[in-house]
Amino acid sequence: MPHSTYTCSPDHLAEVCRVLTSQRTDRRLVHVHASENAAENADVLTRLGATPTQILAGAGLLDGAPSVLGHGVHLSAADRALVAAAGASVAHCPGSNLKLASGALPWTTLAADGIRLGLGTDGCSSSNDLDLWQTMRQTALLARLTSADPTAAPAVDIIRAATIDGARALGLGDLIGSLEVGKRADLILLDLDAPHLTPIHDLPALLVFAAGRGDVTDAFVDGRHVVHDRRSNLIDTSALLRRARERGEVAADAARDA
Repeated sequence: MPHSTYTCSPDHLAEVCRVLTSQRTDRRLVHVHASENAAENADVLTRLGATPTQILAGAGLLDGAPSVLGHGVHLSAADRALVAAAGASVAHCPGSNLKLASGALPWTTLAADGIRLGLGTDGCSSSNDLDLWQTMRQTALLARLTSADPTAAPAVDIIRAATIDGARALGLGDLIGSLEVGKRADLILLDLDAPHLTPIHDLPALLVFAAGRGDVTDAFVDGRHVVHDRRSNLIDTSALLRRARERGEVAADAARDA
């Protein structure tokens, strides 16, 4: 996971590619931030004479293994052609892009160019949350805004991006991302009796535009029942929250003393 073309030199990126291709495993993956904002593109182009995507392609990181480009908000037409030709994917992080004013990814354009799209959050430091339900809704709304088409990005496509297409982007489509014989049994159960989910008219639209993490009652990971009736079966939530609050107080004290 080299961070980006503005923190890693072309030689470093090429070295990453050499190390990656030398590994004797079928589970190889490159994840790198690319074209998150316009300033990044301008900086890389000025210093290196090429776009971030062109730098990655020159280093061999687009087609040496399954590749995921984080963000991809400002990919040019030429960049998109390189990504599509390499079979690389883009991890769309709408919450982070909105919070940091990075711009709005043109979802329908990338999809029309044949680029596989998955969903992400960019982590707690960039979007404060890891809520994929919110991410699905933001993705759908931004896709319709940027395309000026209220029918763009159907809910089914958004759900696929959050599940099977995301798994395929990570090179794990044969293991996770859908409920099929031979795959890991990953699934969640929702309480559909909630007032805001009643009545059920269009299930995909319900999941994308109305449901949220609070509606999830149970979760199974590889067949293991990890959440039951909205409570974790793996950790003592009360103890975890207490530790988090204590560490938050320590961090606050340190900030005041700095």
